[in-house]
Amino acid sequence: WSQGWSLHHLDMITYDDPEVKTFRLSIQKVGKEVARAFVRSLGDNTNIEELWLDGDSIELDMALSLASSIRTNKTLKSLKLRNTTIAGTGSVAIFDALKSNTTIEEFILDNNRIGPYPMKTLAEVLRTNHTLKVLHVCQNPIGTAGGVVLAESIRANTTLEELCLQDGDLGRPCADSLGRMLLRNKKLRTLILAHTGLSSDGLVDLCKYMEHNKTLNQLVIAGSHIEDGAARSFAHLLKRTKTLRKLGLCGNALGSDGMKTICEGLAANRTLTLVRIMANHIGNKGARAFARAAAGHRSLKEADLSRNGIKESGGRALAKCMEKNTIIESFSCFGNRIEEEDKDRISMYLRLNRAGRRFIKDVNLSQSKWMEVLNAVNTDTDLAFHFIRERPDLLLL
Repeated sequence: WSQGWSLHHLDMITYDDPEVKTFRLSIQKVGKEVARAFVRSLGDNTNIEELWLDGDSIELDMALSLASSIRTNKTLKSLKLRNTTIAGTGSVAIFDALKSNTTIEEFILDNNRIGPYPMKTLAEVLRTNHTLKVLHVCQNPIGTAGGVVLAESIRANTTLEELCLQDGDLGRPCADSLGRMLLRNKKLRTLILAHTGLSSDGLVDLCKYMEHNKTLNQLVIAGSHIEDGAARSFAHLLKRTKTLRKLGLCGNALGSDGMKTICEGLAANRTLTLVRIMANHIGNKGARAFARAAAGHRSLKEADLSRNGIKESGGRALAKCMEKNTIIESFSCFGNRIEEEDKDRISMYLRLNRAGRRFIKDVNLSQSKWMEVLNAVNTDTDLAFHFIRERPDLLLL
């Protein structure tokens, strides 16, 4: 919102229009006086379900008003505080208010300069709150101490489904606490750890605990340094997991040897549907390792190997992989030096897979599914050619 807006203008939008469900307010643009008045009135608001507050600082009086509104508001489902410096006492007040709130399901803290001490109050919330499903604590210097208390509080939590910790400089003790959390928690589905300073040894600890977790579906580790020991632990995890569906390992300096190790686990995996291993310097050797592992994978549908220094020979291996694999429908290799011919081949096989190439050889295919395949054949010349090549017997029927 531009400068010059008054609370009257905000009231016209947030109260008079029941269709306004999402509202983003830049404190810096509207000014602190208007922002304070709006925050005070939020407690009685019955329309807004998603609120963003960003820009400038949330001083103590505004934080206390926001806390009061959080306690009484009955419609807010998502609260996002981004690029707003919040004083220690103010953040504690906001966190404490969540104990009384029964509607907020998503709470995003991004770049608020919140340190480890207020995390104790947020941890208390996680022990008692039964509505919060998504929690992101990003670009806040919570340190090892803050990460540990959060992880310990989530062990017995029964509602949180997604946890993201980013740029928190967590350290190895926090990796152990996160691992123990995964050992006991029965609800968490997504764990994102980005640029957290976790060491390779810490990741080894985390993987050992994760092998026994039966609920986590998505794991993202980004901006760490995965050395040989951690790569072997991830490979072992992939071999043993029965629940993990999505894995993101971005910017972890895997190298070709680390990629080869992880692909040994990928080849034996039976659960993953998505793998993203971008910016890991895997080169041609790593690309060939992925091609061998993915060629016969029966559940993988999406993969991303962008910005990995893959060149001609690696590209050829990936194209051959896509020719053999009939399941993968989306594959990104942006930022690599792959020849255009191989890119075209990859694109063609992905399109065939999306059209149902895997069904052509299925002798037990239902009649309704055959009709879908035949309709696709009528509109896709590549699929028609593949159909004729693979099932010439059907042309005689």
